Amino acid sequence: MPKGYEQKQKSINRTLYEYQMLQRLHEKKIAGIPRYIDFKRDRRWTTSEGRTKFVSYVVMEYIEGFELLSMIEKENPDERRLRHIMKKVLKTLIQLHYSGIAHCDIKLENIMISESGEIKLVDFGFASELQGNGFISKTCGTPNY
Repeated sequence: MPKGYEQKQKSINRTLYEYQMLQRLHEKKIAGIPRYIDFKRDRRWTTSEGRTKFVSYVVMEYIEGFELLSMIEKENPDERRLRHIMKKVLKTLIQLHYSGIAHCDIKLENIMISESGEIKLVDFGFASELQGNGFISKTCGTPNY
């Protein structure tokens, strides 16, 4: 096997898994989930050193807006506004869980607020399907959180 093949395959599998999960959620029309657009696998490109690289990625809708963390830092919103935002986040999480999916990486940086005030959860890289008992079978989340 070529050097780095296993790592590349893990990355491709993870990206494909995230894409498939977003596709399922989009089909269920869950509010607060960004629209997926496309999945590209093994796109070739050449580095400045002349080496061929392979890339897999998910293309999603552009959200004109900002992360919740940025909004809090810049605007220092009052408690009433934050409660309103968190109600929308919790509604989306409930819909996710009813669909059998746990986001597994909820943090201020993964909650986007559009210019119109719509809430979108992003970064489903750690998302996991819930088991029959309603739990997940893996450790997840961003280290240091």
